[in-house]
Formats: sequence, C-alpha cells, structure tokens
Amino acid sequence: AISKYVLGNDFQSSFLNQNPIPLPGKNVFYGDYLDIDAQDGEVVTVYTSNNVNNETSIEMSRISNHSICKEVINAKTAFNNIALLDEADSLSLWINTISPSKVSYKIKVKYQDKKVKLYKGSSLYEAKNQPEDNFIVSLKKPKKACILKIKIIVREKFCHKKQKYSVYKEM
Repeated sequence: AISKYVLGNDFQSSFLNQNPIPLPGKNVFYGDYLDIDAQDGEVVTVYTSNNVNNETSIEMSRISNHSICKEVINAKTAFNNIALLDEADSLSLWINTISPSKVSYKIKVKYQDKKVKLYKGSSLYEAKNQPEDNFIVSLKKPKKACILKIKIIVREKFCHKKQKYSVYKEM
C-alpha cells in the first residue's frame, strides 16, 4: 500500500498489489523503498540498490505510458566493481560495468622455485542501461604452490576516471 496526499484533501491509501512483494536481499528492509509517486500517467519509484561490494546507492525508475526508464541518482553505482571467482580448477576475473570502460590486467604467478609466469591483456566494455557482469579472463589453477599477484586498471571512457585494483592469492 502507498499513501498519497492531494492538496485540499486528506491522505488516501492506494494498493498497488494485494500480495506482498519479496525483498531483494536479506540486508534490505521495507524502509529501503524510499518513495513511490504517481502523477499524470507516470509512476516513479526511488529505491536503494546494493552492488557486489555491498555498497548501497539510490536509484530511480520512471514508468510512463510510452517508456520505462531507469536513472541513477547516486554516482556511486557508476563504479566498475571487480570480482575474483575461485572455482575448483580455475580462477576467473569478472567486472560489473555500467559505464563504457577499458580494462587492462596483469597476472603474475610466482612459484616457490622462483619461476614466474606473466599474463597480460585488455578488453573494452560498452555502456549499459544497468550494471552487467562481464567476463575478463580465466586462468587454470596451477598444480604447484604459488602466489598470484593480479593488477587491474579500469579506465572509464568519457570521464577519464582511473581505478586500480590489486589482488594477492596464495595457492
């Protein structure tokens, strides 16, 4: 239910749905749905959103008779987040992108016998209407004990913002 107020009248309750809507995650509460407004055939919702780093941002969706539009209110959601997926036989790097960017990576594998392997590469990612997980690179897990040193640089295309990430992993 939502409450609405019209000038000169009292508050009225309007039901959008008779069934409860499940929350998007265990750390999200009903208070996280900040606002729902309806006016002149348009519905606007303001809500919180969490990314893979558990950072919260405020987002807005606008629905009209002609289109559905999602807008980002807080620039924090434009950050590109890196994730390292550790599976039984491989490691893979992923990026959650929304803004157009170039990702460069360097992976250094240093074995106990001082032998070093180096992997380098880069990828381009286009702008999205909403964040999307994109694969960067996958590496088969070495059979011998080693230390992985991963460096990632994300350069955003238009604002020239540069983000650096470093990951160390003993195997």
